[in-house]
Formats: sequence, structure tokens, C-alpha cells
Amino acid sequence: MRTHGSDRSFPVLALALLLGTTACTSFIRDGQEAFDAGDYATARTLWEQPANEGNGKAQFLMGVLYDEGRGVPEDDAAAAEWYALAAEQGHAAAQNNLGLLHHHGAGVELSHEQAAAWYGRAADQGFAPARTNLALMHLAGQAELGDQRRALRLLKDAAAAGHARGEFLLGAVYEQGMGVTADPDRAAHWYERAAEQGDVMAQYRLARMFAEGAGVERDDEQALAWMRAAADQGLPRAQGALARMYQHGRGVDRDEIVACMWLSLSASLGNDQARVARETLARSLSPQQLAEAEERAAAWRASYARKTGRLSYTTAGVSAVGE
Repeated sequence: MRTHGSDRSFPVLALALLLGTTACTSFIRDGQEAFDAGDYATARTLWEQPANEGNGKAQFLMGVLYDEGRGVPEDDAAAAEWYALAAEQGHAAAQNNLGLLHHHGAGVELSHEQAAAWYGRAADQGFAPARTNLALMHLAGQAELGDQRRALRLLKDAAAAGHARGEFLLGAVYEQGMGVTADPDRAAHWYERAAEQGDVMAQYRLARMFAEGAGVERDDEQALAWMRAAADQGLPRAQGALARMYQHGRGVDRDEIVACMWLSLSASLGNDQARVARETLARSLSPQQLAEAEERAAAWRASYARKTGRLSYTTAGVSAVGE
């Protein structure tokens, strides 16, 4: 189950450097080198043998291949089988990912109870993405969970470990006053921590706070910089907001062609407000200006697709491909 836009990472190299030099771990390490080189078929061949022999790390890595469709057809059910084998051996990242599959009913039964149970087992081992996931379930009141204080503790632990999505959600808790007194200063602090790590929603919220002077001094240039960062990651609402900044000259020289470009991009991803705004703006532009805006939008799409292998930022919820 591909979960673009969420806080997935794949730091297997760090794991490989910690492995010993036994034959089994050598297969895993060599598989990592093949994976890094884009040779997923070789990675699978090297990982499959130790996985079938019961090595939990290799089982987790096989799950990742099927989860992401790397060298094999994307197959949530196969991913779940490999994750389950590793999870039963106590592999925290596999437990987290198996919880994710249950959370979304991908390849396994949709079960918030099972999701919470697997997230909990990984969280008990200190795995930050699982703490974030479990906190989200508490905030959403899923699986008969709804303890906002527990959610806050989990997010604080995840944020203290430097987990970007945990930092973002902790900021959201403080901004919205979920189980705590609303505190825009703390919200801005945690948004900035997450934004600096590339969390797109944190970048967007931090840009809004700079634009509004909430929790930080109003700074249109900072607002523009963070909004552009989020827009460049393909977030439609950030693209629409960035367009308005160019249209009205907030933090940047007024440029209606660039504004039209960002509105076109945002509208193409389903942002109805951007579509209406583009139609209004287009009436004041010449055919040449409109053509230039569309050419720029097409160039941005092509560049984004080359960099990411996808067309837009989307979010499938709460996940991390872990260590």
C-alpha cells in the first residue's frame, strides 16, 4: 500500500551498518546495496532466503518490497504476510506497518482494534512512528480509544525522538487546543521543527502562522518561503495559497502569470476554490499570458513527476516504513 505524502522513511542502510558479519546478515546487507542501486530483483533474491529461514529483519524487508511494489507487483496481502511473520518476532517497524494495513483494510481485514494493538506493541518498544499512529487513533476516537492526554504523551515522546509527523501533530494539538490550552507559540515551535524536516503539512501550517502573525511575528517573506516549500511538494491547498500571494504581492512582487500557474496546478488536483479563482484571473490575462502560465504549469508537473514518480501529493493517513 503506497502512502505517498505520509511520513514514510526507509533507513535500512543505518540498520545494515549495525549488522554483524554472519552469512545471514551478509545477505541482508548485500540486498540493501542492490536496493540502493535500484536492483530490486537482486534485493529480493538475497532477502528471500533468510526470510524463509525465519530472519525477522529479512521478513520485514520482504514486506517492504511488496508494500511498495519494488521489483514485484504491489501486493498488500503478501506484504501483510511478511510483516506478520516479522511482527510476531517483535520487529517494531513490521508491527507498525501491519497495524497500518489493518488501519486501512489493505490486504488484511479492516480492523481498528488490530491496528491499535500492533501500533501499541511497536510503541511499547519506543518506535516513534507507531507512537504517532496510536496518538492519532486516540485523537480520532478509533477502536474505542479517545484519551487525549494519552495522545499528548505519545506525541511528545515521538516529537522528542525527532519524528517529523509527531512534531507536526503535536503542533496541531497546541494550535487547536485538543486536550490542552491552545498555545500558538508552542504550535509554531513544533511546526517549524517538522517543517525543517520536510513535513509538508507543517510547512503549510507554519506559512499560515507567519502570514497571520499567530505564534510568530507576522512575516510575509517567511510565509512565502514556507508556502512555496509546501507547494513544491504538490500540496494543492498550498499551491492555491501561494497563488494568492503572487496575485496580491504578499512577500513577493506581484506576478499574475505565476499566480495563474499555481492556480492551474491546484485546480487540476481538485481544489474548486482555485478553479474559480483561476477562471476569474484568466479573464484579465491575455492569451499569451495564459499560454505562458500553462506552459509553466506543464513544466512544473513534468519536473515533479521526474523527482517523485507521481503527479501530486496525496495522504493515505498514518504510516512509516521503519528501521
